[in-house]
Amino acid sequence: MLYRIHPSERAELDIERALAYLSQFYPGTPIRFRSLLREILSNLKHNPYMYPVYEPNTKYRRAVVGSYILFYKINEERKYVNIFRVLRGSWDITEVSL
Repeated sequence: MLYRIHPSERAELDIERALAYLSQFYPGTPIRFRSLLREILSNLKHNPYMYPVYEPNTKYRRAVVGSYILFYKINEERKYVNIFRVLRGSWDITEVSL
């Protein structure tokens, strides 16, 4: 059974901002980011448990997307993967609300 992906509005905004930031560099950078993101979303649909629990806050799991981290929770009852944020790995994530 496949899980459905449900990104939050904040996660969608995070992705838009990441793409805008990455587009300032090499033309292929946002394309690679999108490709990695699509691959991770596909993995989440098939097996959301394949990525580790986020140790500072074990309510979340995390998947690395290039230099970004995608934070999500699994709703097993509804077979949803709720994506909460996609944040730059170099940021002090403890100061950012998930």
